Parts: sequence; C-alpha cells; structure tokens
Amino acid sequence: MPNDDGIHFRLFNTSQSSRSTGRNLIRRYDQLDPNLILDSEMNFDIRRLASNCKGNRTKWTKDTAESAYDIALSLYPKIYIAIPILKCRHILLNFVGTQVFDSAGEVVGVRDMCDKCESNKFVSYVSLRVNKPVHGYECKGYAIDLRCACRNPECSGFREVVAKKAVATSLSEASVLQPQYLKKNTTVAYHFSNISERLMKLYPSAVASCYQLHNRARGMLSLRLRRSIFVNEMESHTHARLTQRYHEHWLATHLRAYVDIVRSAAPEERRFFKVPPKTAPHDLLPMSISTMNGINDTFWTEHDRERIVATIQSNVPRTQLSADWTFELARLGKDFYFYVYLFKNTFFIFFITFLFSC
Repeated sequence: MPNDDGIHFRLFNTSQSSRSTGRNLIRRYDQLDPNLILDSEMNFDIRRLASNCKGNRTKWTKDTAESAYDIALSLYPKIYIAIPILKCRHILLNFVGTQVFDSAGEVVGVRDMCDKCESNKFVSYVSLRVNKPVHGYECKGYAIDLRCACRNPECSGFREVVAKKAVATSLSEASVLQPQYLKKNTTVAYHFSNISERLMKLYPSAVASCYQLHNRARGMLSLRLRRSIFVNEMESHTHARLTQRYHEHWLATHLRAYVDIVRSAAPEERRFFKVPPKTAPHDLLPMSISTMNGINDTFWTEHDRERIVATIQSNVPRTQLSADWTFELARLGKDFYFYVYLFKNTFFIFFITFLFSC
C-alpha cells in the first residue's frame, strides 16, 4: 500500500503472527523486495491452488475434495495488478502531474494525480480494492487497484461532494470545508480509481499500454475483448464466438486441472470427488448479449463515433467535383475507379478516388 508522501510504502510485518496490527512496516521503493513488484497481468496456477486444499494431510477427505472442486472449477484464473506507481514508477517520475518534490524542489517520489483537477497535491490513498469481474478476452478475472481521495478546494469533484454534504447536514459549504470537520469526516472527499479512464488518457501512453483495462460501473473490461466485439456482424454471432472461446478456455484450464487432481488421488480417495459439470459454472460464463450490446452502445456514443467522424474529416480528396453524378460516373467509369456512398434517398455524398489504370 503506497504512503501518501509518495516515497514510502506500508507493508504487513511478516515476522508477526497476526495481521491485525495492519501495515505497520514502512519501506522506500528501493527497499522493496523485487518479488513484490508484480506484473500487471498474471495467471493463477489453478491446479496448484486446488491441490493445496489437501493441506498437510496425507489423504484426501470429503471436505478437502469439495474445496478442491470449488477452486478448480470456479476460481477466476487471471488477476490484473493495476498499480502504475509501482510498475511504471520510472515513467511517472518524469511526468509532471505525478511528481512529488522535496523542499529543495527535487523530484523524490510519485503520487497519483486526481482525474478531475489534474493535481496530486491533495491526493491521498484510501485502500486497495479487489474488483470483479474483469471481462477478459477468453475468461474473467480480478483486478487490484487503489481507491484514491482528493480534497483540493479547487477540485470540481470535491466541490460537488462538499455541496451535497452541506445540503445533507444543513451546514454551509464553508463549514464543511473547515479542517476540523474534514478531519472528523474522512469520507468527505472526491474518490476515484488510480486507473480511471481519464487518468489513462492523461498519463503517458507507455503507462496506458501496460493497463489495457476500461473501468465500468460494475467491474472492468479488457480492451482486447472490446476490440474483439467491435465487428461488423450480427450481435448473436459475436456473442456465440465469445461464449465458445470462454468454454474452450474453461475446458483447457479448469476442467483439466480438476481431472489431473482426481487422477493423481489414490483409487480409494477418488470417491470423495464430485463429477464435474460439462459446462462452466454461471459465474465463469461471459457477459450476456444485452450487456455486450450495452458496452458497444456506450463506446459508440462516448468514443467510436467521434473518432470515425474525425477520420472521415481528415480524408480530404485532392479533387472535388460538383455535377450531375449520373453522367459523370458513366463517363469516368471507363478510366477510373470510384466509390459511391448513398445515405437515405434524399441526401447523397460521393467520393471519387482517382486511380489511373495502367
């Protein structure tokens, strides 16, 4: 867990028998164990995790076999570690919006910036969050990100929170903004994810390329999956291919791991293992076709339409003609190739691409 100073990280003390004391071990970035700086995307070893259900026992029991069944066949097989200030720290140290300075004006650390006011001066870290599901290209997964808070008096997001709090408590906004009140009411802040869509647009492209995720109201979406469903075909065909891809991944990963565990068990212990289903559990199935269509509609409204229009507007023909197209197309068709676009019946646009035939 990163500290608010942008320099240190709070860790659990592994020498203590209990974690009830919280993360009380403070370390700088250069003091961290390299194994703690995880890749941005990792796959679970399903077979190993399910086999660990046996524990220190020499034989499988009914309870341990049922636990192995649940883990092997129902656990999300992938996890995304979305903490750029760890994985991409060397990039963010050179990015103005995330730099932390000492009294001499030297860059000494990194802290995420607010996606509203684009400043990190008043940002603090609230907690680590586990988001699920992350709808991936061939399976679902988990994602770990940071819940951040901004209390910049000039931040539009924070001012909106303050206004709502003032109405709810019958106080003035000035009273809500008092340091004593904010200290007692720590939830009065603008909260955001450290990998929000806007931050991924503001950060250097090298950071965004490491985290191909899109935040949604419920879970996340991998951009690889997004690209795969943005195709010119019937939605039912797209969803059928998605379902088949998920099913094949479940067979090759989950079912295979479970069968291997059962085969490795002693013959007298195999009776404890339940017969696996022929299809994946409901929680491991892909999103519904209505959700898929909703995602496509959202992207079209917020992203795709603007990009397509910009692309069309950037394609300016060298030569433009204004004429009765019937005779012009008939005349030019002998020596040129042309494309015609007809919208409805009353509005006509045509672009001619001049390609001299050799």
